[in-house]
Amino acid sequence: MEEFVGEPISSEDELWELLNKIISDPEGVSAYAPVEITSWENQLLYFPNEEVGHSIRPAIAKAVTDFHASLSKAYAIALYGQSSRIVLKREDKEALDLILLVTDGSTGLVPLAKAIERLANTMRDKLTGKQVTAIIVVMILVYFGESVAKQYFAAELEAKSEKIEADERIELSKQETERMRLVTEAFKRFGLPTDIIDEAEDGLRGLTKPATNNDRTHVRGVPLTKRQALTILSGKAKEKEGRRLDGEYRVLDINTESDEGYIVRLQAVDTTEEFNAFANYAELSQEDIHVIFEVAEEKSVMHGLVNAFFVGDKISRAYIVRANKLQDSPPNPPSVM
Repeated sequence: MEEFVGEPISSEDELWELLNKIISDPEGVSAYAPVEITSWENQLLYFPNEEVGHSIRPAIAKAVTDFHASLSKAYAIALYGQSSRIVLKREDKEALDLILLVTDGSTGLVPLAKAIERLANTMRDKLTGKQVTAIIVVMILVYFGESVAKQYFAAELEAKSEKIEADERIELSKQETERMRLVTEAFKRFGLPTDIIDEAEDGLRGLTKPATNNDRTHVRGVPLTKRQALTILSGKAKEKEGRRLDGEYRVLDINTESDEGYIVRLQAVDTTEEFNAFANYAELSQEDIHVIFEVAEEKSVMHGLVNAFFVGDKISRAYIVRANKLQDSPPNPPSVM
């Protein structure tokens, strides 16, 4: 059987070829072969009219920071099922520490091929199951690929402009339309978390913001005018459904691996439902954190104020915003052997 994965990737076209191979012949793809990326030409941003080359302005730095935050959250979803950077380990943060080349002439920002390769192989070492290769390839394409960006921009312009002038329209080729079908098919075929697409779109919107101050900007390889950028960013970004889940909780487990806070395993007293919630240093007082640890040690109950966000009926992420210990806490139910 042909061994496809492991051959060097030198272009976005070859990544799309690999995704097509994964979908059409998944048994012919080795899920755990190293991903070798020998070159990557796609730019995150390019400003053809920048007066000073090798330069970067605060607005551009903020755009890259927003993009990186989005990438980090999507990475956390792919590996840990939680849309928060608090779950990331030290090696994850090192892999996400992308090196960007500021190009000659007018300013462009290009992620180095080896940085993307390092990100891909860190994911490979941590994921399991047949979908490993698919999720790595999809992550690279939706965060760094030109075709995905072009499709998003075209769809946003069509949705938000009552009348688009011919010179403002973004036309998709037959090949680009087929490529988006491959992405959709990969998510369905391998059960990939669709939250990744939402996060990728947020990251792309972040990169688009500097284009509203420039006559012409290339965002992920796609040329945009100032008017197009303003239209794409008009209106509110897509928000995920969220609601409060205040109530009485037992603390089943506390994970202390993150330097930003804790991941707390909660169990609702009334429903016995279990889920992970973040206890962030920046959002909780020392008293709240003390209550969480005390309740866990005593196996008692606390009244927790919890913000939860959902995808469908499933909690995608939750945050503890206050923890108060109950005076008369019922004991944990006996374990069922």
